[in-house]
Amino acid sequence: MNLSYTIDEIHLIITEKVNIINSNDHFSAKYKLESPIEYQIYSLHIQSTYHENDIKRYNFFISAGIHGNEKTAVHALVELIDQIPLLFKQYNIPFNLFLIPCCNVHGYIHNKRNCSNSNDLNRSFIINNEEEEEDIHSEESNILKKYLQYLYLHYGNFVLSLDLHSSLYVQYNGFFAIIAKDTIHKYMNILSQVMNNMHPYKLLKENISVYHLLQHGICYTNTLGTFKDYLKYMLHSNLSVTFEAPRLYEKEVQVNGLIMLCKTTILQWIKSVNNKSEE
Repeated sequence: MNLSYTIDEIHLIITEKVNIINSNDHFSAKYKLESPIEYQIYSLHIQSTYHENDIKRYNFFISAGIHGNEKTAVHALVELIDQIPLLFKQYNIPFNLFLIPCCNVHGYIHNKRNCSNSNDLNRSFIINNEEEEEDIHSEESNILKKYLQYLYLHYGNFVLSLDLHSSLYVQYNGFFAIIAKDTIHKYMNILSQVMNNMHPYKLLKENISVYHLLQHGICYTNTLGTFKDYLKYMLHSNLSVTFEAPRLYEKEVQVNGLIMLCKTTILQWIKSVNNKSEE
């Protein structure tokens, strides 16, 4: 696994994966520039074609790289591109999967946390009814907001939104999920099952900074303006989660742990859907 991809190499790898996906009769994929070329924000849409065209598809969204120096999250998402469709196919789930492999290309290229105007892109998504500061916005956040608005208008509600990170401070000693406080009770069981299946990866076991630990590996935060919360708001996402990998660990461990978190969360969601259909 190459963990030093340039942004141009990432585009080439994704293009190759898209060509392979489109050669499969069960899926179709489209990789598209969503921004002026200087921001290089690309989207990837993969959908199932193994059902009738008029069947209702479940909508999923995954993003990475909103902090430009959290490169292992981007690498994990690139690895997931061709794995997740096969997971849905295995369980015969009709789906639309939307990906933003790197939200903050400027930060990725320069190995910096913040975006092109030096703002923290993950604090640039204040929702209308929250206290808003005038200087938090950026071109990147405006581009992403416009894209999410398009998704909701054309595809409706999303069942699951995931945003991948690697945690900033070395004292973050395990993988963890951050969820919105108002979804704790409804979706705690799914995330608990995810964390119970994370062996051999270690989970966060203590409160840190602004994160309040609910159980090992699951936190909530009151921080405003995060992409996770905007995904929940704009896409009407049933479950919106930030997954964090600890930078204290080797890069390959971070990538593989994030991959496992994403795939296990989708599997638990599939299990919950199948259980409901059997009731």
